[in-house]
Amino acid sequence: MTHNDNYPVCEERTLPAVKRRVFTKRRDVSELPPQNPGTVLVFEVGGRYEAFSERRHLTGAEEAVIDAVTVSVVDVRARLVDVELAIPSANPGNDFLVHVRFGCTVTDAEVVVASRLTNAAHVLREYLRRDRPLVELGCDYRIDELNEVRKLVNARVTAYCRLEQPRVPGLAVELSTVEVLTPGELRTHGGRMQEEAWEQQYTTLKLSGQRGSAEFLRDMISQGPEMADAMALSRGEITAAQIAAQKRADTELEVQNALRVLSLLGNADGLNHIGYDPAHLIDKITQAKLGVQPAPQIAPAGRRRAVTAGQNDDKPGFAPNEDDLA
Repeated sequence: MTHNDNYPVCEERTLPAVKRRVFTKRRDVSELPPQNPGTVLVFEVGGRYEAFSERRHLTGAEEAVIDAVTVSVVDVRARLVDVELAIPSANPGNDFLVHVRFGCTVTDAEVVVASRLTNAAHVLREYLRRDRPLVELGCDYRIDELNEVRKLVNARVTAYCRLEQPRVPGLAVELSTVEVLTPGELRTHGGRMQEEAWEQQYTTLKLSGQRGSAEFLRDMISQGPEMADAMALSRGEITAAQIAAQKRADTELEVQNALRVLSLLGNADGLNHIGYDPAHLIDKITQAKLGVQPAPQIAPAGRRRAVTAGQNDDKPGFAPNEDDLA
């Protein structure tokens, strides 16, 4: 089933009189309109109409063809006919556009031609317009109350077509669908509102994701540089070799700083007042940072000994031996 602007009478043509020949009369078939599939030719002969429904080529010698004064092409296939009816709303200048689709089938081609039914949509539009409650249905509703109007219009048209069925001569008509189309301005406004709502949802989701990522990074970083290095390693932002090299550089820097402090204390005669064996302190730093075990020390008497924590700590004026520091 398809749509057709000129339905059910597709074309009408006036025929000239046939000139008599020597022995017979015959109409030139080129004077007849082309007959498409699903159509029949209806000839007007002597004030009556005669449909030629045989599916064969005309020769021009048929009596109705010779005597016809007009010929019409009638579409006899089932068709869908769209009808649009504007009904006023509560907003001046804005109407609700009702779109009704009817299923139509020609039942009598001769009656259709006799009724000059060239535009079934126009006839059906007038049929709907005769229902005053339908025409006035939208007057109490704003244009943005479209969904409520759709329900009411669908119910009204359905009931109207059942109680007062459309009667078109030579045509069987049935209600197919009922719609109330969205006005262009309302569609544009609704589209903008929807786009804005989607944009806000996207922005909220994006900010939520960024906030979650920031909180995750904050928690990871707060657990120390080791956790930060592990996270960078898992993301491929750094290699294990780079982490190891950085660790060695940090350790060497810490040892150098510690030795520099001891050197400054020694130069300022501060080692006599720290209450701690400097040699033992150096051993601890070396062992902790470089993994080197403390070396045995040589006692003043020529014997090798290891300096332990707290040795001679309680003696006033104690100063480490230069050999011990070496």
